[in-house]
Amino acid sequence: MSFSSPSRVAAVDRPWVERAACAGIDPELWFPNDRDPNERAQAIRICGTCDVRTECLKVARKRRERFGIWGGVDFTK
Repeated sequence: MSFSSPSRVAAVDRPWVERAACAGIDPELWFPNDRDPNERAQAIRICGTCDVRTECLKVARKRRERFGIWGGVDFTK
């Protein structure tokens, strides 16, 4: 299954995406599996350092994301 990381969602329409802390990081990190709880914590930590996490979270809510970590919030739970 292929997912887009928060930094790769509509980068053309949203210039803030280029400033995301997750830019250039493997997108799979934002869709952690239950086998490695450290992945989830690592992704949330990275989001915590991000200057555009509010915008990311707004996009996720608007798109009604059901999976992944967006703006520091785990939508999978």
